Amino acid sequence: MLPIQRWSGQAPGRSRAGAYQGMVWTVATSDDESADVQAQARRCLELLDESLAAAGTDKTRLLSGIPLRHEHQGRVRRGVESVDRP
Repeated sequence: MLPIQRWSGQAPGRSRAGAYQGMVWTVATSDDESADVQAQARRCLELLDESLAAAGTDKTRLLSGIPLRHEHQGRVRRGVESVDRP
């Protein structure tokens, strides 16, 4: 069995990317909370590119992507639906 590869994230115990059997999972959160939504989205895409490159791949090989946008009062927006967070 192939080992799971992990790339450390900013928080202890969290990974910014993981790979197993040729598949890569990655996540990015803008590190500039003062920027507007467009700048934060661009920064997330830059961070995703960096994680994919570290895993030896790039965005031309993506199978899927799910953008999430945090809103006030503990809600997350995913596509067009809002999901309550506990």
